[in-house]
Amino acid sequence: MIKVSKATDSNETVIRIDDGVQQVEQKMNAYELEALIANLASMRAEMTPVHSGQFVSGYTASYECDNLLWSTMPDPGTKGLLLAFQNEGLGWITLRMSRAQLEDLVTNIEFSLLDLSRALNRKTPDTTGTGPDNMVPIRS
Repeated sequence: MIKVSKATDSNETVIRIDDGVQQVEQKMNAYELEALIANLASMRAEMTPVHSGQFVSGYTASYECDNLLWSTMPDPGTKGLLLAFQNEGLGWITLRMSRAQLEDLVTNIEFSLLDLSRALNRKTPDTTGTGPDNMVPIRS
């Protein structure tokens, strides 16, 4: 079993691994924890089952982002852009995207905004389907 907690006497994280016979404990600072998270994500990317190629709302964690920090910059090597978002826990998440991918993204955002507008203008949202044409915004 693996347990992760905040150290009581410092600004570090304590990771405890207990297999029932032996217990190992390791303190990590923010940079060490960040390196571990990146390594775990890299290892997960090599494992099966692979993550689905289709996003399904409700099956993936969704983060509230009232004050999202984001940035874009040219990436001449790919003739595209770097698109970066900042997550409180993960830091900057940067995506290298080709021009074609970016054009698809912009088109997809435009369609989603249109769907959102339609959903907000309906008196009773239709939530019977699962496809993008009948998606409605999640209200909290």
